[in-house]
Amino acid sequence: MAHLLKCMECGGMVSSEAHQCPQCKTDREGIRGVECKVCLGILKKSEATRHGGYLHDSCYQKVSRKIV
Repeated sequence: MAHLLKCMECGGMVSSEAHQCPQCKTDREGIRGVECKVCLGILKKSEATRHGGYLHDSCYQKVSRKIV
């Protein structure tokens, strides 16, 4: 049964069965947000740094300093 979700990108209400948000057109993955691969927190897909997965910019900075 479908239920309404709050879009992580724009805050609009979206059916759980929708393929994209009708307000901001973000895809299904972005509606619920994406998981940071470092801290496992949820963030907006549009604000995520993409380096082998989604990351908060601050998490990426911490990880990249340890590698160098």
